[in-house]
Amino acid sequence: MVNFHTHLTISPELIIKSSRFKLHLRPRTGITDHLEEEIPPLPQGKTAVDVFADFLRYLDHCTRTYIQETHIDGASLLTSGKVDFILSHPNAWEGAQQTLMRDAAVQAGLITSAPGDRDRVSFISEGEASLNFCIDKDLINDSIQVWVPPGSVIEKKAHEP
Repeated sequence: MVNFHTHLTISPELIIKSSRFKLHLRPRTGITDHLEEEIPPLPQGKTAVDVFADFLRYLDHCTRTYIQETHIDGASLLTSGKVDFILSHPNAWEGAQQTLMRDAAVQAGLITSAPGDRDRVSFISEGEASLNFCIDKDLINDSIQVWVPPGSVIEKKAHEP
């Protein structure tokens, strides 16, 4: 048995593998129409939000278990306040896709549908996440150029080759 939350137990024979399901949330435009044949279908009776919610529920369970088992004060750390979530998405995704991802977080039980609680889910594009990782790991050099639009707030680090 796999126990994702204390209230959810799933028998292994009921687990259905679903890959690339997040792409079902993509914006439907002429540019992305050709992807339809390349994306595996969703499990029968499930929407993309349903599958994403199942995935978020599983990730939440694994993350909480890891923190409780490896952090000195993990159990009290998780109960000391509300947890904020940051979800990544492809660069071209905007409000509509973010709303679906936030709906999945509600369905997964990570947050409630209350307006203030929904604000606990933030988004970062995959490009921004990659850049932040490179900056954090000091992987930036003269070969990486970043265009900063006027008025943007981005920490700039100088690196010597």
